[in-house]
This record gives sequence, C-alpha cells and structure tokens, in this order.
Amino acid sequence: MNLKNVVLADGQLRFRVPADWVETQEPDGGAAFYDEKQDEGTLRVKIMTFTTGDDLRGHSALEELRGIEAEPDQTLEGLPNGNALRFHRESAEGSGEPTSFLVWLLASIDPPHRMRLAVFSFTSRTPAGGAVMDTLNKEIRRATFGHQLS
Repeated sequence: MNLKNVVLADGQLRFRVPADWVETQEPDGGAAFYDEKQDEGTLRVKIMTFTTGDDLRGHSALEELRGIEAEPDQTLEGLPNGNALRFHRESAEGSGEPTSFLVWLLASIDPPHRMRLAVFSFTSRTPAGGAVMDTLNKEIRRATFGHQLS
C-alpha cells in the first residue's frame, strides 16, 4: 500500500496514511482522512496538549495513559520511542446500520510540563479489518510529535 506523509498542527504531529486518501479539516480543529472512491471509513485525528505545573521529567507516557478512565477491552502499550498507545473498539447502531469505531490514544511526554495526546478514531459501517486496519495500526505506532524531532 502506498503511503503519504501528513503533518498536522504546524508540525505538532507527523504520521502516514494511504496515498489516495484525501484530507479535510474538521470544525473542532482536527483533520479527517478518507478514500473518496471506496467507502472504507474515515480516520479522524485531533491533537491535544495538557500543561501542568508539575515536573513531568521521569514520568512515562504509559503511566499517564494508565491514569485515564479505562475502556472495556482496551490495550495499553509502551512504544520504543517513549510514546504510549491505548487502543479500544466501540460499536453502535445509527440509522439502522451498525457502525464500528476504532480509537487510538497516542501520548507523549514533552518535558518539563506538557503531555501531548493525539486521538485517532476510525469510523466504518463495516467491521474494520484487513489491509486498512493493519496499515493504521502500524502507522499510528510510528507517528511522532514535533518535540521529538528537535
């Protein structure tokens, strides 16, 4: 699968998506990505920054994600670059059609006083799987925040 680089929020987040996906801006400041030709689903991405007076040096992103209220069947994973990833699935029915939601929270400590959090959600009317799901799983894990590049 061919991929293209995406840079969001003035370089705060970098990741890749399938090359044929188009990008649109969401009203809440996030971005959405989807394939106009195939109705595989929509990936939405929003970046948040949390600032504290506490010194976060020595804290791990995994510790911080553990502090967020758990979702059923979630997985938590520390990544080699120091980021942490939380993943869970949700499902709902709207307009008589089942909808699948895949949610990834990617966290990174930006010492001394900030944590960056990228929320990726993939919405599909069919159960997500196959090549798209594999690609998203790999590329979200590889995503980097701007403070990690300096």
